[in-house]
Amino acid sequence: MNILVLWILIATPAMAASKTDCARPWRLGYTLFWLDAEGDQPARPGSVRGVDYDLINELARRVGCSTIQLQMPLTRVLKQVESGGVDINGQKVCTPERGRYAWLLPYLRGKNHILFRRDQALHVRVQDALADEDLRIGVVRGGVYGAAYDKLLLPFRASGKVVEEPDLDSLYRVFRLGRVGAIISTPPTYQAMLGQRYLDDKVMVVDWAPDEPVYPVCLLLSRKNFNAEQAAQVAAVLKTMRQDGTIQRILARHLGAKVGDSLLLSADTPVLLDTLR
Repeated sequence: MNILVLWILIATPAMAASKTDCARPWRLGYTLFWLDAEGDQPARPGSVRGVDYDLINELARRVGCSTIQLQMPLTRVLKQVESGGVDINGQKVCTPERGRYAWLLPYLRGKNHILFRRDQALHVRVQDALADEDLRIGVVRGGVYGAAYDKLLLPFRASGKVVEEPDLDSLYRVFRLGRVGAIISTPPTYQAMLGQRYLDDKVMVVDWAPDEPVYPVCLLLSRKNFNAEQAAQVAAVLKTMRQDGTIQRILARHLGAKVGDSLLLSADTPVLLDTLR
């Protein structure tokens, strides 16, 4: 995925941006309920936690703000970022389209895997999965999975083998119930949603695109609520969190050091990506 070619790194003023300060909390949009402390049941609404929650709350604290949580389907979260109803959202592939309505702040390396239920057919090869008439692959409606997986999904979509769910909570529920035999997801998400015990016992994780370049994953700041100067300020704080090891510690706490280190950005990654418009 050659998205970076389309980007310039000079921040331009946000169009029709309204001033956002810390007089009110940042509205954090999210699309899932994290597992409870035992890793068995979804946490109650409003109690989301995990990599993004810890990271965004620490980011807000350093800027001098607080956050509130708004849970909704992915497509609605993105529309709310565009309209200004949501201030900040995490773990999104950095695309030029999203850069049209949000400031893009890279903070993780993205890499998707396909997860199979061990009590259904397991397919290391894509062609075997495509030939399996019973296999259904679950995805989130409106999700972007990187150039390789988006391309790999095309024949499955054409064959009616892709099941779209409105949000991650629904996606993982149908996977747990066996209504789909496989899903596509990233390590931070499937570690948080399933827990290591479930992954070890019930799931096989396969990489169908081992040669795909790792792509940057961004925080989205609504252009309606952050102007260029404010976005640059938040990006600078996020860079400090990358440099002082805060992001590494958050990743290690939730995902373990090995997985966490694999998601760290290189030191030369820009702090703010701005699209050509």
